[in-house]
Amino acid sequence: MSARDPRDERGVAMILVIVWTTVVLLLVLITTQAILFTIRPSDLNETSFQALAAAEAGIDDYRTRLQLLGTPSAVAGQADAALGGKWRPIPGSTTGPTFTYEVIDDTLAAQAGTVRLRSFGNYRGQTRVLEVLLRKRTTYDYAYVSANETIAPNTPTGYPNNSLSYADAERLCGNVWYVPAYKANDSPLQLGTHRNSRVCRFIGIQPGDVYDGDVHSNDVWYFNDGNLTGVFGGRVTTSCPPGDGSNGCPAEQRWIAGSQVATSAGNKNSDYYPTEISIPGNSLQPNVAWNPQYDTPLDLPATPAALRQKAIDKGCYFRGPTRIRWLEGGSLLVTSPDTRNASINSFCVQPGKSYRATSSNPSSQTTMLLDYATMVAAGFNGVLYVDSVASDDTQPPSCQVKTTGTRYPYVIPDAATFNEESPRTFPAWQAPLSSGAPFGFPIPTTKDPQNQSNNTADPWAAGYCGEGIAYVQGAYSGAYTLAAAWDIVVTGHLVDQQLKSANWQTPATVSTYGIPPAGSTNSLGLIPGRFLYVYLPNSNWATGWNHLNVKDLVINAAVTILNGCFTVQDQSINAALGNLFVIGSLAQKYHCRVERENYNGQGYQDFYLRYDRRYARTVAPPSMADLFTEPWKVVQVSEILPDAVTPASPPPAS
Repeated sequence: MSARDPRDERGVAMILVIVWTTVVLLLVLITTQAILFTIRPSDLNETSFQALAAAEAGIDDYRTRLQLLGTPSAVAGQADAALGGKWRPIPGSTTGPTFTYEVIDDTLAAQAGTVRLRSFGNYRGQTRVLEVLLRKRTTYDYAYVSANETIAPNTPTGYPNNSLSYADAERLCGNVWYVPAYKANDSPLQLGTHRNSRVCRFIGIQPGDVYDGDVHSNDVWYFNDGNLTGVFGGRVTTSCPPGDGSNGCPAEQRWIAGSQVATSAGNKNSDYYPTEISIPGNSLQPNVAWNPQYDTPLDLPATPAALRQKAIDKGCYFRGPTRIRWLEGGSLLVTSPDTRNASINSFCVQPGKSYRATSSNPSSQTTMLLDYATMVAAGFNGVLYVDSVASDDTQPPSCQVKTTGTRYPYVIPDAATFNEESPRTFPAWQAPLSSGAPFGFPIPTTKDPQNQSNNTADPWAAGYCGEGIAYVQGAYSGAYTLAAAWDIVVTGHLVDQQLKSANWQTPATVSTYGIPPAGSTNSLGLIPGRFLYVYLPNSNWATGWNHLNVKDLVINAAVTILNGCFTVQDQSINAALGNLFVIGSLAQKYHCRVERENYNGQGYQDFYLRYDRRYARTVAPPSMADLFTEPWKVVQVSEILPDAVTPASPPPAS
């Protein structure tokens, strides 16, 4: 056997070294590649996060502009807004992430205070897309809102019966409970830690009432029973701040037991009870399951002036007392004897007719028959405004030139246009007016307040001859907002035209009675400057009025009462009127009575307030949201895959 050549062994070793070196290099390459792939997603995540931050910045940019300018159209008019595919850098950066946004739906911006927005964010080729719903907090997010839970100081049947003048009632009771106020109308005046509930009249929530939906008061609540099961159908909130029960609300109980506080600590109305809210250890009821929760105040608009201008521009602007009756089929009848044709848009006037009554014959008043669809086609924006007679008008209000005994009614519709005594098709059980065609409002009184020492005239109307008062009833089709400088008076059922089903014909079914169909797009907003009240005159004030015209009365409307409250003229009417139904939303500065205080089979027995849930989704009266200055908030947000949508222009290169 020959000896092994050493060179062969060195060759084998070299081959093994090369092989192992190759294996090690492959392992290094694999490991390096794995590390690189691990690092790369981290970089992508950072890029993605930056793109998301840019999309969020776009939402903030649009929301800020909307808050400052008020409307989407105003934002669209800004050259530097990131609309129309304009990409903008995040503030403080010129080369970093960028954003653009587009308005998907702003059709309800003025009505319901909602805008749907889509915002695109981009960074280094990565795009993130967010779609949000922006909403402004308004009164018609709620079934009920109040600024003050006492009755309005200037209610004609309110404080004068309690030995307080309007001025005294305003001074003592015009603010929320937890703000320091004078204890009573004594001399000298003494300041207390809160409003005196013995002096200031309030309407306590009680069993039998129904508030179906979220409710809120900037004030403290008064409840007349410790067990209000079935009364509330949503969240109950108050803006009464944390306190010890003397000038704020303890967490254990954010309400006053109204049935007890009115009789505690003495027998005189002027007695002042230092602690009106229950806290553990006293005789009132603490720790109830439905204790209201705290929420921030919701301020009511101070004036409907913004709607006045909208009515002048593209709506219907009336002067002096005006009567409006909606008829099924989309028409409306308007009588406004102090309105001048020259001051109103042409689509609010029936061709060839004049609103204005002549000074020589003020009882000859024209009634216009208008068609909603025709008005909209001509540019009608849905806003109606009833203003007071102009101070510089050369002709005095028509009611001032009537002869003795005929100063009432203020508004006398044309009988040839509309037969007041013909029964309407809704509801089948409604009694027609009893007599007096042509029928006007207020109804003539047998005692003229200007010529009788024994003044029994309607206290709601006497002395307010030329003010902006609207008398309304009927079945409306379309979208309206009616504002009045003075009062809005409901003289009969005021309903969505589509109420032609069992829930309208059967008042006994109170859980569904008067609720518009979910698919209806009709809406009505009511915004009086003072009061919204049901026409329910005492027989001493007016003759010829059948109180059954407002039996089981239904009002379908979003109501915001700026300086008064919702009430009826006289709760003590001796006719049996059933119940009173408001289906929509009710917001008011004060809280007045609508049902009879001690029900005995006469007047209204109970009050039913139900939220129209269409307001939270698709339907709301035109231009109502414009009155509110609450901040726009993001109430809904979702992310959309970038491949599913395309911005108006590609993002700039990084």
